Amino acid sequence: MDYLCNASKLTQILQSNSFENHEVIRVKTVSGGSINKTYSLQTNRGYLFLKVNNAKAFPGMFEAESKGLKLLAAHSNLHVPRPLLIACCGDDVLFFMSHLNPGSEYKNDYEFGTQLAAMHKTTNSQFGLNHDNYMGSLPQCNTFQNTWFDFFGQNRLQPQVKIARDSGAIPPETARVFDRFYGLMNDIFPEEPPALIHGDLWGGNYMFTQKGASIFDPAAAYAHREQDLAMTKLFGGFSTDFYRGYFDAFPVENGFFERVDAYNLYPVLIHVNLFGGSYVRQLSEMLGRYV
Repeated sequence: MDYLCNASKLTQILQSNSFENHEVIRVKTVSGGSINKTYSLQTNRGYLFLKVNNAKAFPGMFEAESKGLKLLAAHSNLHVPRPLLIACCGDDVLFFMSHLNPGSEYKNDYEFGTQLAAMHKTTNSQFGLNHDNYMGSLPQCNTFQNTWFDFFGQNRLQPQVKIARDSGAIPPETARVFDRFYGLMNDIFPEEPPALIHGDLWGGNYMFTQKGASIFDPAAAYAHREQDLAMTKLFGGFSTDFYRGYFDAFPVENGFFERVDAYNLYPVLIHVNLFGGSYVRQLSEMLGRYV
């Protein structure tokens, strides 16, 4: 269903789910990526943000996202959207959350870097999370592991390599190169305790609002904090001041920029499995820098 002209239907959904005083006045479509339909809702109580997708296609996606948003909000000073309601309408699942108001006058990249660093200091006894979630539109396994090498290899790379190999997106020899890469990870990645990360921190998943830097659309887990930093380098959109703020607050071990492509094998594999094309060549080139 297209909810653009269905303010009355959205009002009915809200009012039948403990939001009795809310009336949707106007609905506007907004850019929200390729997975969900996204809307800005003007109500008599202010603005709300709405995501819609197919419940059968992406089971539990919004429930996992809601948990991730709450986790990030509880352990950071970054502005994180507040989950409000998940409701079903036919085959659709609707996710209502608080609305972000852009505010470029509040842009402070250095502070953003220090705030992300502070969030990364939130730790856990193991790598993983107490629930699975999604990276893009693909399921992401968060089964707890004792080491980063086991978590990154078994929970992140291996499932995506299998999908890519079985679908023919990558040839069998590339899958065998990954087998050699797994044996090198102890020499590539520095040992650190698990850190709470956003998990999908590219330039489209943050913005500056009237309350400062905001992060959203998480694929959260307790992982290696450099995974977040590496993701920021994949598609650009982060300034020198952002990295300066981060490194001043929480320095990384020497050689981080040589490790970036190793971490980014995972999001590039995701893109290989979703889009194919040039990402296959990019994956092979990145892998070849280590094996």
